[in-house]
Formats: sequence, structure tokens, C-alpha cells
Amino acid sequence: MVAEDFSSTPCPPSKESHHETGDAHGVSPAWQPVSPSFKTPSLDALEDSPEAKQKYFIKCVPLYKAAVKGHWEAANRIMNEDETLLRASITKGWQTVLHVAAGAKHVHFVKELLKLLDKRDLELQDQKGNTALYHAVAAGTVPVAKILMQKNPRLLEIWGGQGLSPLYYAALFGHGKMALYLYPKLIKLVNEGERGGIFFSCINNGLYELALKMLKDYPELAVVRNANGETALHLLAQKPSAFAIKTSRILKNFLHSCNSLTHCTSLLLLAWL
Repeated sequence: MVAEDFSSTPCPPSKESHHETGDAHGVSPAWQPVSPSFKTPSLDALEDSPEAKQKYFIKCVPLYKAAVKGHWEAANRIMNEDETLLRASITKGWQTVLHVAAGAKHVHFVKELLKLLDKRDLELQDQKGNTALYHAVAAGTVPVAKILMQKNPRLLEIWGGQGLSPLYYAALFGHGKMALYLYPKLIKLVNEGERGGIFFSCINNGLYELALKMLKDYPELAVVRNANGETALHLLAQKPSAFAIKTSRILKNFLHSCNSLTHCTSLLLLAWL
């Protein structure tokens, strides 16, 4: 998975941009169809008209730059002149100013911005289907995630791009503190398949504390296999010796978990330990 690009200047809409490139601004244009389940921000500034392009360059680009840099006063002046920008797409990826600020890790900026927004505004999704919460998760900024969820707890019920939960995103991006924060709020909402994906992502990214907690809560994860047919033990065995101390607790817990599952796995674990 490719992380969102929160630093580059947004590009103007273009009829030639009909493909995804994987970053926040090189995505397909606003006039392509969108899922009816999406809560789409205003796309007025992305229309292919002289007026829209003028608005994009004069207002959206400066607002984007202010949000990326965390310059609240500059951003506030722009939005005071045109309040529609509060709920408008300011990048080709349909990101609002809240998406951008949340991904740029600016806690103060987000706090001030939330004072101007209705809680339903936090449910607006970019072209990939992600709310601002997902941008905060991808950036690993727990304080921003907290204030977003305090404003609108329903954000936890809105799955983002590729149908993945915020918890899965945190594990995929290797943000341990974020994943630990989201775990008790979301783990019971994810299905069995995603739970396994989160578990393997934790091991792959060295989030051993959460991996151990998941194994204690769901002992069956000890024998679950990933798409390559590997169990967590296979993955741990490939880790450098520097991780031996950290991983030993997980391996021992595997042994305990597997006693009630398969003797074969237990034997393998005994050989490893």
C-alpha cells in the first residue's frame, strides 16, 4: 500500500488524467462516477471550466499550502472569504482542507477547523473513499484521531479505501501507538479475515505488543496462514536475531495457544524454542 502524499502541491484538474498513480493528487478527475455510498465533498473547483480553474488556483492551492504548513490564520482568511471551501475538494484526490490538515499532523489547525464544521462534515470522503480519520491514521497522529472521533464517533463505522478499517490501516502503516489506541474500539467490528490481516501486519511491521495482545484475545490466530501459506511463526522465524527478545513472548504464547489446537504446531514450536 502506498501512503498518501501530504506534502506536494496539488495539480489542477486535467482531462488527460484518467488513471490513478497512487498519490493524493495524481488521481482521476472529478467527473468520473463515484459510488453512491460515498459522502462526496463539493467538486465545484474541479470542474473543467475557466471559472472553476480560476477558483482552484486562486483559492484551493493557497488553502492547501496553508493546511500542509499548519498556517491556521492564513487558511482561516481564505475560508472566511469563501465558506464553501470548508466542505470542498481542494485537491484532485477530492481531499478537503480537513483531510489535508489531518494528514499533515497539525493538531492545532485541526482543532480550530473543527469549530467551523458540523460533525457530518467529518464523514466526507476523498476519491479513494477515505475520511479525514484515515489520513490521521496513515500519518500516525493519535491526538488528531482522538479529536476527530470525539467530534463524530461514527467515523469508526465508515470503512475507507479497499474496504479496510482504520485499525488495519494503522497496522499496515506500522503505527504502533495508533493501532493500540484503535484496537479496543474496532477489533470486534472487523471480520475474521481482516483480523488475520491485522495480525500479520503487526508482525511484519514489528508491532509485537499488539500482536501478542491479539494472540491472547484470539488464540486461533496461532495457526492462521497468510496468502503465502505462512503462519505467524514462519514470519517470526525470518526476523533478525535483534528481535529475539521481543518475539520470544509471542512464541511462548503461541505454544500455550496451540495446546488446544494442533499437536503438530505445538511440536514445531517446541523445536523452535
